[in-house]
Amino acid sequence: MIDPPEEDVIQLTARLVGTMICKRSLGFKNLRYLRKAPDDLILMDVLSYPGANEAFSKLQCFEFRSSHYADDNFTRAWLNLFSAVSQSTRNLQHISIYINKKNRETYQELDSSIINLLTSQRNLQTISLNSFWRTINSRLIYDTISRHSRSLKYLRIQGLSDLPMLFQVLESCENLETLEFVRWKVDDNFEFRNITPTLRIKHLYYYFSNGPVEFINTILRMSNNNLLSFSSKHFNPLIMATIRNHCPNITHLCVNLKPSDFQLFSEQLLNILQLEHLTIQTPYAPRLAKEQLYQLAVALPESCKYFGIDSEINSFNLDHFLRSCRTKLKILALHHISDNHVNCLESVIAYAIGVGSLQEIKLQKVNHNSDITEYQYNKWLNEQLSLASASPRLAKYPRHNLHNLKISEAKPISFSYHEPVFNSKIINYST
Repeated sequence: MIDPPEEDVIQLTARLVGTMICKRSLGFKNLRYLRKAPDDLILMDVLSYPGANEAFSKLQCFEFRSSHYADDNFTRAWLNLFSAVSQSTRNLQHISIYINKKNRETYQELDSSIINLLTSQRNLQTISLNSFWRTINSRLIYDTISRHSRSLKYLRIQGLSDLPMLFQVLESCENLETLEFVRWKVDDNFEFRNITPTLRIKHLYYYFSNGPVEFINTILRMSNNNLLSFSSKHFNPLIMATIRNHCPNITHLCVNLKPSDFQLFSEQLLNILQLEHLTIQTPYAPRLAKEQLYQLAVALPESCKYFGIDSEINSFNLDHFLRSCRTKLKILALHHISDNHVNCLESVIAYAIGVGSLQEIKLQKVNHNSDITEYQYNKWLNEQLSLASASPRLAKYPRHNLHNLKISEAKPISFSYHEPVFNSKIINYST
């Protein structure tokens, strides 16, 4: 007896499993295609499964992200998948597409397929795209996005190009609340001429480590009083000045800040904005000095309820910071405590007893085994908190302010809104 080829066995097994799932399903709400790297994956035509159309008819979220470059084999399978989704549902609310091309001027059929997919949906609330399309198709892509101008609430563009067309789309969006720009490749084009419409957005995310400041400053000026939150990997004195002069209503700020800019940041923004949420990330070197932490502690506005910091701080400097802080925080997130966790938590507990407002302390995993589960890490955190609470240093203090103090994991700062919407770590599937 001759065994069938391995590929045939895989396809038969996939068809049997797919048929069983589709027939027994009441309908899928989420469909994700997430590939990290090139492999020998065999792609199936999902529409060939009996019951697939009915199962996909209730889709609300579709996410496609692949690090594999488009080629003849993969492109054929991807086109089948996009066609299947387009034919099966009209009710997608969230869509995220990341297509990798070695040359964006190739594979016109992929551009057309995504345009058809976007056009086939009635009221998309979320659109996330990288700039994969041919230059001549930019108008079609942006016109297709404009079809959802009344329903669209979150738009994410990875890679900057054809900005005058994009600005026309932004001006037409009546209910767009969240806008996100992300770096892509060296061919990012910041040219937008003199098109400066007024934006209605409330939340702006900007993931560029560098690049012309004029672009992001223009977006900030266009947003003006409407902007309530700003999250940016790129942050310098020129951006600070624009926020100070044009965005007085920002209450949530998450920025990557150089230690050399700390004093200016305190003077220009912390004394002006009524911040409720502040998260600061600093480069790995140089570390923040004790004097800079003190300056930050005394400058935190009274309105601030959440403070997070991603900077390596030893237990001594953390204690000094918290002793100097008079702001009544509700949540404190420490993203880079690498050792002496119990000593650090002792200082946090002393602060909690003193201000009486702190409800939660968050610690990010640092120097932990990557295989540790969320349950194991949270158990370890609670053990550290218990050890710190039993410290002789705290014995003389009343404990009534501690009975509700929680400890939990602080997630890495992402400077993106994509993960909360799609519940997947976007950086794992893009290059």
